[in-house]
Amino acid sequence: MELDDLQTRLIEQVAKENGFDEYEIDLQAAVQKGDNFMGKLLRLKIKNASKTLPMILKIASTNALQRKMQQARTAFLREIYLYDTVFEEFRAFEDQHRISQPFRSHPKFFAECTDELSEMLVLEDMKEKHFRMCDKKLTMNSEHIVAVLEEYAKFHATSLAMRAKNRAKFDHLTAHLTDVFAENMNQTGPEMTHFVKLLFEQLIKSVEGHAEAIEMLEKFEKHALDGGAFKEQFPEGNIVVTHGDCWCNNLLFKYENDEAKTPSNVCIIDWQLSKLGSPGVDLNYFLLANAPPEVLDDYETYLRIYYDVLERKLAEFGCDPQEVFTFDELLDHFHRLGPKMLFMCTMVMRIALSEPDEAPDFANDFEDEKDFAKMIDKDINSMDEFYRRLGCIVRFVAGNNSKIV
Repeated sequence: MELDDLQTRLIEQVAKENGFDEYEIDLQAAVQKGDNFMGKLLRLKIKNASKTLPMILKIASTNALQRKMQQARTAFLREIYLYDTVFEEFRAFEDQHRISQPFRSHPKFFAECTDELSEMLVLEDMKEKHFRMCDKKLTMNSEHIVAVLEEYAKFHATSLAMRAKNRAKFDHLTAHLTDVFAENMNQTGPEMTHFVKLLFEQLIKSVEGHAEAIEMLEKFEKHALDGGAFKEQFPEGNIVVTHGDCWCNNLLFKYENDEAKTPSNVCIIDWQLSKLGSPGVDLNYFLLANAPPEVLDDYETYLRIYYDVLERKLAEFGCDPQEVFTFDELLDHFHRLGPKMLFMCTMVMRIALSEPDEAPDFANDFEDEKDFAKMIDKDINSMDEFYRRLGCIVRFVAGNNSKIV
């Protein structure tokens, strides 16, 4: 495993900026098959006799079909923009208002390359700071759910406060934060239609005999195949910068010790699907993909935990939460966006439950657009668990007065 010339120059830049004159590089793959969708992750260390700098090098795929079907360039440029611009503007805004416990739950950003076919980011390696993923085959316990909801509340509060206090600046900052996932799914052609139909076949199979859930899905399928599911239907809901990719692989946790069950810190990674959208995007995606049934059964309690943090942060910014975003508005956003987020959850749940040898190789498995559907059309050993988990979240969405948008 070696770095190419452009990658080497990028690492040299980082080394120089961090005080390394002479150094060695340790290099290895950062994840196993199925853990990264849009390219390659390398774990590397710049080191000399006195210090070490651990980093992650995130590299876009050069597979033409994968880049097209996943809007890879747009996604990489989006993540670069989040680290390079949005986070910095948010930090300055928080500092200006002297916010206690500001949102800092993302890796440090070192460098980027935006060249076509060579898009890259260099980020802090959070593993070296003792952050780790949960077991992706399991749902998260209540303590982990609360920890993530509180961080999303901090992040969303900064958007809402900037939007309320400096609308022109917020609008400028978010002007091009369109929906990468929708742009991906809006591609026309029989292959994408087939892909969408396969998703609905699995969603419907997961709730066989449940009339209310099937009625919702059939209505949503018609809406999706007509293009409605992936077009802007809720513009008034576009009030925050979202994370947009809230499955377990993108949420890292730190603990006081190896026995602790409650995380002491959270780190949110992979901001490629970030967009201007509704808080309901992140909240639905996160809870549907990661919460156990007992949390979903009590979802209003957990949304209230999120809102309590949001409310406190808005007050710190000098905003009246009841004028900016009420709890009733939050519930409305949450109910509206449940069906749409089932798409994301169906895809990532299958990946999460796959063994490494069952997971798709996104860089090498796609030689034809017809191959794209293979990522969700191949049985895995855990199909029973997949349908059990999927059925649970479909019934939850159907039972909560969800509106098709």
